[in-house]
Amino acid sequence: MWLINKWAECFGDNNIIVKVYDKKLINDGIVEYFFKDVCDNILIPAQKENINKSLLPCYSPLISFLDTSLEGFYIPNSSTDARKTIILKFIEISDANISLDEIMEIAIQFTQDQGLIENYFNEFKKNLDFNFTLIDDLFKSEILNYYEDSNLEFSNRFLSNDQKNIFLKMY
Repeated sequence: MWLINKWAECFGDNNIIVKVYDKKLINDGIVEYFFKDVCDNILIPAQKENINKSLLPCYSPLISFLDTSLEGFYIPNSSTDARKTIILKFIEISDANISLDEIMEIAIQFTQDQGLIENYFNEFKKNLDFNFTLIDDLFKSEILNYYEDSNLEFSNRFLSNDQKNIFLKMY
């Protein structure tokens, strides 16, 4: 709440417009989505939108394996590290532009033990679960409980009744 409180101190609670960020709700683009409720009569030129693509959680175990199995796989602050290259390839997989085998070939370039990588990738492909989540339901519940008071305060101060029902549906 500290961040939104600073804005509210400057502009007042009634002048704060809160928007839910959900890619499923943003059909026309993020700029249009934001300005639709702020200033209805503004014309926004059509533009190619950059979408914030993310690594699917199901690939996290593979990245963790590579982190611990390949010496030099991750070099902090390096623009050429293998980890960065492979994560970007995993993001491309999400768009179906690249295969796991191509990523395996990249990983093999960074190791002397090709068999280790091939065996792990083959096992990984057999067990790949696109429903994999990084945090389990118990941890999600703990997070929600921890932030319950501030979420209630936030929703009461800044959300309409409809928004509040959506925002608080997990409580």
